[in-house]
Amino acid sequence: MLAVEVTHSILELENKGWFKVDRCFDLHLINRICEEWDNIRPYYESIQRSKGIFSATKNTTHHNIINMPSLLELLEVNPLRNFLQDFFNGPYILNTMGISEITYGADTYTQKIHRDVRSFDGACNLWINTLVLLDDFDEDNGPTLILGGSHMMKEKPSAELFKRDATSVAGSAGDVIVFHGNVWHAAGENNSRTRRRRALTPFFSKPFIKQQLDYAEYFGDSKVELKTEYIKQVLGLNARVPKCVEDFYQPDDLRFYKSDQG
Repeated sequence: MLAVEVTHSILELENKGWFKVDRCFDLHLINRICEEWDNIRPYYESIQRSKGIFSATKNTTHHNIINMPSLLELLEVNPLRNFLQDFFNGPYILNTMGISEITYGADTYTQKIHRDVRSFDGACNLWINTLVLLDDFDEDNGPTLILGGSHMMKEKPSAELFKRDATSVAGSAGDVIVFHGNVWHAAGENNSRTRRRRALTPFFSKPFIKQQLDYAEYFGDSKVELKTEYIKQVLGLNARVPKCVEDFYQPDDLRFYKSDQG
C-alpha cells in the first residue's frame, strides 16, 4: 500500500473501525489456500470429534498455518505489511489464524454478533483482524455484517440496533476486510445451495499479547524452514518467553524477547 493509503486507512479505522482493500491477494494463491484447506479439514474435524465439540466448531478450523504452506506465503507477500507496521507503531505478531465456511442453512458461532477480543480496551491499537475473502461474498451467499464505530462500544449492541445500522460488506475473492479487534460484527447467512462462502482470518496483535497457539514454539523447533526475518517476527520468534533463568540471562543479540517488541 502507498503511504497516503496507509494514512487514509488508519483514519478510517479510527473513525468507523473498518475498511476494505480490493484485489489484495492473487487468485492463484487464494485457490491454493482453498485446495489445501479442503485437504486438511479432516485432520481438524477428527480432533473436534474426539474432544466432543464438533457440532460447536463445525465448518471452522484454527491455526491452519502449521500445516498449510500457502498461509506462510500469504503472510510473506501481504500488501498490508506497511499499514500494519504503522497501525501498531512498530513490530507486531500473528495472534491467531483460522478458516471458516458458512454453508446453506447453517447456524455457526461466527454468524452471531461478536467481537474478536473479549476484553474492551477502547481505541488502543492492540489488535486488528484481516478477513480474507476466499470466495465472492454477496447478499446471496452471505456478506459480512459490520457495525461501524462499534470499536468504541464496550457493551454488545442489541440485535435490533445491529440489524438496523450494520453495513453489509460484499466483495470478491482476494479482497480483504480490515477491522479493529473491538468491532462488533457477524457473518451473513448463506442462502445459496450451490455457492461456497469461505473466509480466512489472520488476526494480528502487539508482540507482548499472548498468541492463541504458540507459533514461536512450533516453528522455532525447526519443523518448518522460515526463510525471512519478517516471517520469524510475525510468527512471534522475537517475542518468546524464556523457560528458565539460563535462557533469561542472554546477550542482547540472543535474547528470547527482543527489546523492540514493546
